[in-house]
Amino acid sequence: VLIGAFMLGLAVGTYHAYGVGRRPVEYMALGLMSTALLLFIAAYRTPLHGWLIVFHSLFLFTMGLATGTLFVGATNRYYPWNVYRDDNVNRGAGYGWELVGSGLGALVTTTLLLPTIGLAWLLWSLVILVVLALAGTIVSSMPTRHQ
Repeated sequence: VLIGAFMLGLAVGTYHAYGVGRRPVEYMALGLMSTALLLFIAAYRTPLHGWLIVFHSLFLFTMGLATGTLFVGATNRYYPWNVYRDDNVNRGAGYGWELVGSGLGALVTTTLLLPTIGLAWLLWSLVILVVLALAGTIVSSMPTRHQ
């Protein structure tokens, strides 16, 4: 159920972001992700026992939704609009690097960070990481001056 909720969120987020077109979706995705993390931090110790699976499924669906949307936003940033028409461009490179990062993140998080720093610190670390990603998104979106 938990994995299915996350994967369904990925699909819905990607589908939604694809429908938005070339408009930036990464701000909404990072905002949703940070909001979901903060709500989870506030409530993960106190959900009603009969609702644990619903609580965790909704959290994972929301994180999947934000992640799927963020992936589309990152892909749009990685490949400029005119590159989509170029058949010599490897559009799978961005996806490949995303899989490398996801795999390393999953391994490091579950085997090193969770047992070492605990769930609370891990969640706050994710909030910090999302805020840094949002700051990087804002800075990289600013127009540059050409000489």
